[in-house]
Amino acid sequence: LVFEDWLCPYEEVSDNYEVIETLTERFGQEKAYELLNTYYDNFITEYDFDLIKEMGFNCVRIPFWFRNFYYDDNGAKITDEDGNWDFSRLDRAVSECSERGLYVILDMHGAVGYQSDAPHSGKATSCGLYEETEQGERYRELTDELWTAIAQRYNGNPAVAMYDLLNEPMGDVDCTEIDRRITNEKIYTRLYDTVRKVDSDHLISVECIWTMFATPH
Repeated sequence: LVFEDWLCPYEEVSDNYEVIETLTERFGQEKAYELLNTYYDNFITEYDFDLIKEMGFNCVRIPFWFRNFYYDDNGAKITDEDGNWDFSRLDRAVSECSERGLYVILDMHGAVGYQSDAPHSGKATSCGLYEETEQGERYRELTDELWTAIAQRYNGNPAVAMYDLLNEPMGDVDCTEIDRRITNEKIYTRLYDTVRKVDSDHLISVECIWTMFATPH
């Protein structure tokens, strides 16, 4: 549910954000999302889930980013025909896995504001989740809101094995900056508490990446 060019090659754009912006500019928002939904419906099908099962795997990690649920980074929700926040993409993946006895890891590949400078979080060179600004706090609030909704939705669902709070966070920054993001902003403690308020049972994955390995902690 999030493009990375090594897996889903694209030209003339640098990341998933530019894919959506380019489609919207050319065709308008409604048509842009119609095209994206056509892609999502066909990129992974029942055949793929069957194949995963046949190959002997027992778990599927589902990467998603906030633009699967928000039209923008200001909190405009994508809704279904009934006006409810639309989680049909995740519902489909969890359901397909459940029917085949496969576990699911729900992986926040791109948080609101982006948790990394790398394009795999949705937008390159835009690591705003940790900003010590009013906008940075708004990003964190919306990420809290999204994780709350996801954890509430799948609380008690036996097919869900784990919540992966942030995929590959940080980027190549020095240890002082990492300490600020983790200790001062307490982003992982905050997201952990957010999930635990509504789901006390599912496992939670806390990742580190890149420069994190250089810290003495």
